Amino acid sequence: MTTMTTIATNTTRVELYTDGSALGNPGPAGYAFVALLLDEAGAIIDKAEYSKPSKRHVTNNRAELAAAINGLAFISEQIDSCLWPTSPITLVSDSQYIVKGFTEWLPGWIDKGWRGSDKKPVKNRDLWEQLSAATEGLSVAWRWVRGHDGNEWNERADRLATAASAEAKRPGS
Repeated sequence: MTTMTTIATNTTRVELYTDGSALGNPGPAGYAFVALLLDEAGAIIDKAEYSKPSKRHVTNNRAELAAAINGLAFISEQIDSCLWPTSPITLVSDSQYIVKGFTEWLPGWIDKGWRGSDKKPVKNRDLWEQLSAATEGLSVAWRWVRGHDGNEWNERADRLATAASAEAKRPGS
């Protein structure tokens, strides 16, 4: 009798949709992310949504960075708690500032002592350093999508971030 053993593959991946919103620039702001744990066929195994209003007026770019930092921190917590398996992550953003900033500009900024091509200090250095630290130990790919173009999860992150910035605008927030 011949027995065949099938090796189970537990191939999962994470898609992290992030967005920041500022009403004015700077202004009342908020950020949000939607994290999807997907199986090898792309079916959703688990999903998390999170949004938070800012306690101070910030720029849209700072809100975008906060979304990415906090989204990656959430995924790290899920992995560290063994709630989600270690998986490759695709961070999806409609902000070219985030995607190009991390994939193209960040290495040059670091090489130039945190100076841009104009020789001026890089704006939001504190958050870029936090974002860089948030990726340590993770396998992260970065993908830009056009905003307001029908991507379900990007649109959801946008709605959550917009609601968070509206909440930040309310008196007493």
